[in-house]
Amino acid sequence: MRDRRRWGGGIGPVLVLLALLSGLGAWNYHRNWQLELEADGGRPYSAYSRSDVEALREAYQAELIVAQARFEAAHARRVRPQLEMGSFSQHVDQFSRTTHQSAGIRSAADAVSRQEQEIARLERELSLRSPSGGAAWTVHLQRLVTL
Repeated sequence: MRDRRRWGGGIGPVLVLLALLSGLGAWNYHRNWQLELEADGGRPYSAYSRSDVEALREAYQAELIVAQARFEAAHARRVRPQLEMGSFSQHVDQFSRTTHQSAGIRSAADAVSRQEQEIARLERELSLRSPSGGAAWTVHLQRLVTL
C-alpha cells in the first residue's frame, strides 16, 4: 500500500504539468495562427471550390499569355532615339513618341505583373488545399512550437 501511494503521489504534478503545457501550446498555436492571418491579409479565394480555383488559374494563365504577347509587341514597337535630328521641334516630337511608347510598354508590363501575381495567389491557395498530409502537419507543428 505504501508503494502505491508513493507512486501515485507523483501523478498529480505530472498531470498539472501536462495540462499547463497543453494550455500553453494551444495559446501559442492560436497566436501564431492569428499572426499568419494578419500577415496574409486573408485568403481571397478561400470561399471558392477547388475546381473553381483551378479554372480561374487556367483563365489567368491564358490571359497571361495574351498580356505577354502585348508586352513583347509593345517592346518591339519601341521608338529608337535618333541623335541626328535637325530642329528642336523634331526632338520634341521624338520625345513625345518615345514617352507615348514607354507608357504603353509600362502598361503592358503592369498587366503581365498583375496576371503573374494573381496566378501566384491562386497557386498558393491550391497549395494550402493540397491533400498531402505531411505538409499540413508541418504547418500545424510549426504553429504549435514557434515562439
